[in-house]
Amino acid sequence: MNRIITTALFISCFSASSFSQWFEQNSGTTENLRNVFFIDENTGWVSGDDGVILKTTDSGETWVKKESGTTDQITSIHFSNNDFGWAIIKSPEKIIISTDGGEIWTDRSVPISFLEDAYFIDSQSGWAVGGGDAANKYSLLKTTDGGINWIGQDSSSAYFYKIQFVSSHTAFISGTFPLQNIGEILKTSDDGTTWESNVLSDYSQITSLYFIDENTGWVTGNKDINNVARFLVSKTTDGGKTFNTQKTFSDQYTESIYFVSSTHGWVTGNSLHFTTDGGSNWIETDPGDIIINDIYFVSETTGWIIGLDGKIFKTNNGGITSAEVESLIPNNFSLSQNFPNPFNPVTKINFAIPISEHVTLKVYDMLGSEAATLLNERKSAGIYSVDFDGSKLTSGMYFYILSAGDFSETRKMMLLK
Repeated sequence: MNRIITTALFISCFSASSFSQWFEQNSGTTENLRNVFFIDENTGWVSGDDGVILKTTDSGETWVKKESGTTDQITSIHFSNNDFGWAIIKSPEKIIISTDGGEIWTDRSVPISFLEDAYFIDSQSGWAVGGGDAANKYSLLKTTDGGINWIGQDSSSAYFYKIQFVSSHTAFISGTFPLQNIGEILKTSDDGTTWESNVLSDYSQITSLYFIDENTGWVTGNKDINNVARFLVSKTTDGGKTFNTQKTFSDQYTESIYFVSSTHGWVTGNSLHFTTDGGSNWIETDPGDIIINDIYFVSETTGWIIGLDGKIFKTNNGGITSAEVESLIPNNFSLSQNFPNPFNPVTKINFAIPISEHVTLKVYDMLGSEAATLLNERKSAGIYSVDFDGSKLTSGMYFYILSAGDFSETRKMMLLK
């Protein structure tokens, strides 16, 4: 039998409080914090000024300072599992690497003039991005020996800010051509051997990006118009070939963007905005007394923001106030494409209903035989998510149908084992 988990997102689970749904955790430091990353809902790390690295194994109830071996500002931190991780020191340009969960860190110098970000797909193979100059001409470098040696891959005039691998084969990089004042996205589909460039004229700089799979992702950055920066959020559904602008910020700036699913995402800067429909609509929310530098969510409800003066805030309900909940009630019935797709064996199906209705959500095989009933009950207006476990089914194409009153919609999904 399929294991079915149904969760009402944001609408039905919030209290009537009109205050922000973030609460402060004790970081144990007053240093400015720069980056946050969690490997699961319990274990996470935070980096910051003066070489600060903090670790939690209890969802942030306690944060323990780790010895990083440096007093430099650590701008970014990332772990691929509970043991292997890396952190970025922008100046002097180096990566520090840990193989024991952050207890001990080892320096790795990077021959790049302005180190912005790095990503490792295993303990040996990784990439670093930033900016090049006469001394170090490469703005994209690769290592195959854990950062001991680096090979230049891009010697153009581009400056790169972020790199993200969505699989061992496919990655994206965001950046800019400073002299031309135009944004750029790089993509590889062959393990970083070659990179394809896509110039985005809507942007002067693309400072952050986040992809949930090889096709769907978002970018944010700015466009300089008459020496005034206008900040944007754009989305792609074709692997970065084309981007559609979803949000323009006329009096606010953006720094980072993060999505936890195909529908739920956040963008930070001098404000915090969230979306529950894949970026079609963005709503500003006030998390409280914090100047935000970074954000990370492990689910659509549980996440952290970090910022200046050692502040760490956590939310267990998406960080949304009751007034913001009102604006989340959908205007129309909708059934979203499952994510991930293809999947093995669990995937998430989101749907929205604008009024209270009896709702059924069923899965069928290609012959039209019912494979599972995921939902068959009355639901209040809201946005919902159902986790479908296909571990008992064979690989192949399946249909899922949402019925609510006079509304019915069908979508396909692929189970690959």
